[in-house]
Amino acid sequence: IPCPILRESDGLAMSSRNTRLSPEERKIAALIPQWMQEAITIIKKKGIEAAKQFINEKVSKIPEMKLDYYEVCDAETLKPISEITPNEKAVTLIAVFVGNIRLIDNWMVD
Repeated sequence: IPCPILRESDGLAMSSRNTRLSPEERKIAALIPQWMQEAITIIKKKGIEAAKQFINEKVSKIPEMKLDYYEVCDAETLKPISEITPNEKAVTLIAVFVGNIRLIDNWMVD
């Protein structure tokens, strides 16, 4: 059952894990929701593969980050999809390490 995600003032999903980030890691983590929103725009204009490439490129440029996964999935089944068909609801899912802390987030594609 979907419910709203509580977010910090900079957009990062609230989590007790955020308190384990150093001040520098916390600044880096704030990039995650920004990139995910940009990726949704890319999905709409260029497709899912272009969005995946965008996320991979962004994360790979920051040594303190390591991507576990970024997927675009059917919002009901959570099965990965390669394109969004009309009337299909999709969600973007990410897990990324910032330092030793694994952070997760998701955004609906609307």
